[in-house]
Amino acid sequence: MDSDYVNDGIELLANDVKIGLNKFASNFLKDSLFGMISALNTTDYDIDRIEKATIEILKIDDEHMNRAEIALSVNDKPIAINEFVSGIMKESIYGMVKALDTAKFGIKTIESIDIKIEK
Repeated sequence: MDSDYVNDGIELLANDVKIGLNKFASNFLKDSLFGMISALNTTDYDIDRIEKATIEILKIDDEHMNRAEIALSVNDKPIAINEFVSGIMKESIYGMVKALDTAKFGIKTIESIDIKIEK
């Protein structure tokens, strides 16, 4: 992977291919995702502080993002999210990843996204 890629505290895979991120993209994605997650009510899951999160979006069809499946875990605990939040997260994350130059990594169409972030 290119030396300009830092992926500081974030691992991003699209279609199971690791995507390199520069410092700006790494920080932007990480901060945006932690912001979305911190807005959720994680206290119901006995989570006081978010240390790490995993987001997986499967069966992506950019024409029908509502059909994609999303799974979220925070500090290794699965978190249930309602349809409204699910829709916002899928669209936002897909949009951020699609804006990256994934073709550089051999990806023409994004079918799945797997993100792991840590503070």
